[in-house]
This record gives sequence, structure tokens and C-alpha cells, in this order.
Amino acid sequence: MGVSEFANIADVNTSVQHDAVAAELIVEARKQADLSQAELARRAGLPRSVLNAYENGRRQPGVDALARILAAAGRELRLGRAVRTLDDKQAE
Repeated sequence: MGVSEFANIADVNTSVQHDAVAAELIVEARKQADLSQAELARRAGLPRSVLNAYENGRRQPGVDALARILAAAGRELRLGRAVRTLDDKQAE
């Protein structure tokens, strides 16, 4: 089983970048599993329109939904702590 991790994303400055993380994970997992959106949605128990919205960044899946989608593509979602170091100027 493959592993998808977002634990080491150190510096996401805008919500657009942050929102793209889930979409990119879903698209990558689906393509690596050689699944259509319809098949991945069926396996994950979601309407295809919802999966499409996640992939295109129009909606954001919760952690449970993201884990279920990735599992349906044969992947595993592992979450961990991201550590970000602040320089002196940022710490003020």
C-alpha cells in the first residue's frame, strides 16, 4: 500500500496553495491507481460530482473523506506534526 503524507509541508503561505494539497493528492492517487473519477468515487462511496469538485479545488474534503478517497485508490493517509521555524523578525 502506498503512503501519502502531508506531515512535512513546512510553509504554505496562501489558502490557494493549501487548498490545492488535497486536490493534488486525490488526482495523483487516482491516476497512479489507473482509476476513472467515476470508479474512485464509487469505491469511496461518494458521488462523482463531489470527487470532481475535490479534484478541481471547488470543495475541500475533511480528513475522514480524504483518507477514505485515498484508501479507495490503494493509498494510506498519514498525518503528523509539521514544524516551521520562525526567524527573529517573524517571531516579533
